[in-house]
Amino acid sequence: MVSQSFLRDQFSCRLPSLERKCLREKRVRSGRGTAIIVAEWRNAIDQDLVKNRAELARRLGVSRARVTQALRV
Repeated sequence: MVSQSFLRDQFSCRLPSLERKCLREKRVRSGRGTAIIVAEWRNAIDQDLVKNRAELARRLGVSRARVTQALRV
């Protein structure tokens, strides 16, 4: 069995599932609290930096339901 990191480094071919895994690996959890993150998300919506929650979710790489859930608190 060959690791995905080896395949990623050796071949230029990009598989959609491998791309998603790479994006997930790049996301690093920060030490910021949930309240700060939610405040940033609300500001982005209030200042029309994003059209709606769905667009915000796409940009963040999370589900729309997760954004809605966080903003309800």
